[in-house]
Amino acid sequence: VLARNEAALLERRREEVAEEVKLLKSKVAYLQGLYQEQDELLAGLFGETYGSEEEKHIEVQLDKVRSYRDTLAGGLLEWQEAATLVQSATELLDRAVTCWKEIDSQTPETRFHLSTEARNTIQEAALNVQTAQAMLPGVQFPYCTTREISAVLQVCTAKDVECRGEFVHKFLTAVKIMIEKSLKKDLADVDRKVKEITDRLRKHRVSLIRHKVCECNSY
Repeated sequence: VLARNEAALLERRREEVAEEVKLLKSKVAYLQGLYQEQDELLAGLFGETYGSEEEKHIEVQLDKVRSYRDTLAGGLLEWQEAATLVQSATELLDRAVTCWKEIDSQTPETRFHLSTEARNTIQEAALNVQTAQAMLPGVQFPYCTTREISAVLQVCTAKDVECRGEFVHKFLTAVKIMIEKSLKKDLADVDRKVKEITDRLRKHRVSLIRHKVCECNSY
């Protein structure tokens, strides 16, 4: 059953990721088209060289900052995906608690269905946490260790689920703190840097183009 649940979860994630990749590809293609138009315009004015050494210096600087920004953005996406998985795990465990609490007051057949649902949601919650941890391999968290995840899979009562669920909630809090207080702040700082350098490069190129137009008109 655990293997089947794991396969189903991974298949859902594969479909979701495929849609995300499709959307990102279209955005990247559009952006690349704009860059190509810009390069063709500049090549028509200045040939294969830069309009000035300053333009070259600014563009190299911009490329470095953009590369760093892309690295940060990629890291942020991984953390956000991990947070989504852990958030889902907390909701699944909450559902498992509800199932366990209802078991004693139901008919034998209903108890069977509730216990099965509780087991499946607990397994999926544990898998979500393990997947989130796998996405952040270099990060050590004080919550949801391998032993604690194993304990989640061996719960026997609603109280057990609630106790183990506290670790998952703490794990989620730690991930969200990292996202909000560090990664998003760092990315915002780099985004401002990219904008500043982009504006400087744009203004310099406008100046070069105006100078080139004046040269052409003087002949």
